[in-house]
Amino acid sequence: MPVDEEPPPASRLFAGYDQYEPWQVAAYGILAFPSEVDLDSRDRYRVFCEAFLTTFVTATRFEADGEPLSEQMVTIWPLLDDGLAHYLNSHTGAGVELVPECDAIIDTIDLERSHEALQATRQSLTGRGPYLLAWSPGCAFGKTDNVLLVDLSRVTTLAEARAEFSFWREQIMEDPELWSTGWNLERALMKVAMWLERRAPAFLEALGLARAVPSP
Repeated sequence: MPVDEEPPPASRLFAGYDQYEPWQVAAYGILAFPSEVDLDSRDRYRVFCEAFLTTFVTATRFEADGEPLSEQMVTIWPLLDDGLAHYLNSHTGAGVELVPECDAIIDTIDLERSHEALQATRQSLTGRGPYLLAWSPGCAFGKTDNVLLVDLSRVTTLAEARAEFSFWREQIMEDPELWSTGWNLERALMKVAMWLERRAPAFLEALGLARAVPSP
């Protein structure tokens, strides 16, 4: 990408079960939760919610500027409440303005859609999550040789969550050479190495692209 060219939209959407199917976007990411929120996890889930809202821009803003979903890499937060998802997506202002909605957001996480994404990896994922997963092209959702997987189980603070999401945005979502025509193997392996170097005691694997590298 030329230095004077804007990076492609690195966007987010909240989605009910039948909203925003993988085939509608250029590359499909999802923040998948293995379990519902409880008293022990509420503060931690709220951290991910605030980071998600403030790190990514809603895809509807880019659509209004002439960037269709079919040209975007979108990361989904799955919700049970279609009405809440519509409200959150239609708000094109600063994400920080939606942070007060985080309790409602984490109380309506769609575990069925999360589990569908996690099961599609065919991996035994035993961490507390959540997990960032992405397929390229979006219509490849469910294929084990087309998924990128990042385990965020070790993240506990807002600063850590923002750092992980920022890396995901800048190094994955804003790099069309990585995903615009399916995963670019050479580039994907480079990203894996970059991520591992940056977060040594963590877990990143590109299924079908690199061997799993477990946390020490």
